[in-house]
Amino acid sequence: MAKTENRSLSWKRPSGPPKIWKRFEINEKTGSEGKDGKVLRFSIEEIPTDRYDEVLDLIVNNFMADEPLCRCLNIKDDPAGVEDFRNFWQLSLKQGISVGLFLDDSDIDKREIVGANVLLVLTHEDEELFDEVKFKSAAAETIINFVMNATAETNVLDHYKVDKYISALGLVLIPRFRGYSLGGHILGVRNDIGQEYKIPVTETAFTGTASQILAQRNGFEVLLVKKYSEAYDSDGQLLFPNVDCECAKMMAKRLY
Repeated sequence: MAKTENRSLSWKRPSGPPKIWKRFEINEKTGSEGKDGKVLRFSIEEIPTDRYDEVLDLIVNNFMADEPLCRCLNIKDDPAGVEDFRNFWQLSLKQGISVGLFLDDSDIDKREIVGANVLLVLTHEDEELFDEVKFKSAAAETIINFVMNATAETNVLDHYKVDKYISALGLVLIPRFRGYSLGGHILGVRNDIGQEYKIPVTETAFTGTASQILAQRNGFEVLLVKKYSEAYDSDGQLLFPNVDCECAKMMAKRLY
């Protein structure tokens, strides 16, 4: 597996209970706010430590089937690849700023987590951490190295002249709640996170068309475009044959 379990990222979250970033309501049928009908209440909060495993399962069961590169290389049916990714997500969760979308339903004892965005804060000190990762799955290594190389190419710390930034390793919603524009709510709380923790910039590799449109609507700018048709391995073979979208975009946004 990707050897990340004994590693840690340089930035440390200030002590304190998990923060609640946003509460909002939508109409279950239309997805719009303030309409008549059954109201669904949500909150976007930092994920508590006792629910990390639940979130990891949610991401594995949903993100891997939908994200274009994972789907192209069929990571969900590659046990070693799942473990590699799971360890990357676990490393990020330990920083404590990843967020969950909670369904605030008074009829259930334990609020359901119906979406999540795995977030991590990176500095120059973390660059060698990822260079030393050893993978068990060739497919997982291909995807993660592709994203890491694109991240290095944009060099967001120097581009914005900052010492840290928020990155992300996947935004996911369970199928039941897709189509309600909830992804925009989740992505939008990065403004609050950045301002609270004095992190001035966020950057993410958006690998699919829908996520790129979502990011653009939320004020992200494109720093780099990587066409999948131009991504080859050392033997001249396409890294992502039959991928069902055109490109990945490294997109970033100033948070304050």
